[in-house]
Amino acid sequence: MVSRLGGDEFMIILTRLAHPDDAALMARRLNDELSRPFQLDTTEATVGASIGIAMFPQDGTATDELILNCDHALASAKQSGRGRCEFFSREMSERARRRDNIGLRLRHAIARDEMQLFFQPIRKADTEYLLSTEVLLR
Repeated sequence: MVSRLGGDEFMIILTRLAHPDDAALMARRLNDELSRPFQLDTTEATVGASIGIAMFPQDGTATDELILNCDHALASAKQSGRGRCEFFSREMSERARRRDNIGLRLRHAIARDEMQLFFQPIRKADTEYLLSTEVLLR
């Protein structure tokens, strides 16, 4: 089954795989097909894909959990570069949880007006000439 999640994100559900390597093989085949150049009016174009894979039941037994874990694997694949395929790992969800926690703490700090800007002049040592200014958020 193939479905569009939104924007440029799609989900493919494969059933009856004999081994996780079959999912990786399918991902490689998909990337190979997508990366073939094609004509778009008078321009040659190519498409690339980053692919995240989550496996039932080891990566989740509920649909929402599998989709979330697949999204973590997709984010990791995107960070690794275009045309990559990544399997979900528990470390990915831990990294995402830490990122979300930092974002939440920053939003709370902004809401409570706990941040201040400091301007640090950078001067040439022998002449005291102002070269630039560094802005620090604390």
